[in-house]
Amino acid sequence: MLENSIPTIQKVVVDSLRESILDGSLKPGERLVQDDIAAHFGVSRIPVREAFRTLAAEGLVTFEQRRGVIVTELTRADVEEIMTVRAVLEGMACRAAAERATPEQLDEIHLGLRKLEEARKEPEQYYHLNSAFHAAILNASNQPHTAALVMKFRNMMETVARQYLDPVGRVEIVHEDHRAIYEALVRHDADEAEKLIKEHTQHVLKGIMVDWNDPIPLEE
Repeated sequence: MLENSIPTIQKVVVDSLRESILDGSLKPGERLVQDDIAAHFGVSRIPVREAFRTLAAEGLVTFEQRRGVIVTELTRADVEEIMTVRAVLEGMACRAAAERATPEQLDEIHLGLRKLEEARKEPEQYYHLNSAFHAAILNASNQPHTAALVMKFRNMMETVARQYLDPVGRVEIVHEDHRAIYEALVRHDADEAEKLIKEHTQHVLKGIMVDWNDPIPLEE
C-alpha cells in the first residue's frame, strides 16, 4: 500500500513545486531546503529528493555545490540561446500542425485563441491560456518528442517572461501574432505557419530584452 502511494506523493510534490516556480512564488535563485519542503508536505526526504531530480531535468532547478538546490537563474545569454532553439523547434511543430491538424484540433486551437482574447486584461489568466494555446498547436503537430522539448523551454522561460513582459501592455501585438498563426494553420500553409511562429518567438525575445536589468551582456 505504501509503495503504491509513493509515486503519487512524489507527483504532488513535483506539481506543487513546479507551479510555485512557474507562477513566481518561488523566485529565481531561491534556495530549496529539502527538510523544510518535506515538513511542509508531511513526507520523507525521498519524494522531495526525487522531485528535485525531476525539476532539474526540466531545467527549473539547479544543483549547486555550496548552495544546494536553487530555482534556476537565467542570464541574458541563456535566454537568447533558449529562445533561438525554441523558435526552431516550435517552427518545426507548427509546420507539422499545419500539415496534419484535424478539424477537431483546429477547433481546439481556435477556442484557445478566443479565450486569450477574452483574458486580455487579466495577466494571470492570460499566462495560463497562452501556454494552453501553444500546447494545442504542439498537440496538433503529432510530434511528441519535439513538443516535450518545446514545453521544457517554454517552462524555463516562464519566470523570465513574468518578470520582464507585460502581457496587457503588448497584448495587441501578441494577439495579432496568434491570430495570424491560427489562420495559417487553417489554410494548411506550412511555410507561413512556421515563419509566423518563429517571428512571434522573436517578438517575445525582444520584449524581454527591452526591460532586462541583468548586467551580463547578450554575447557573453
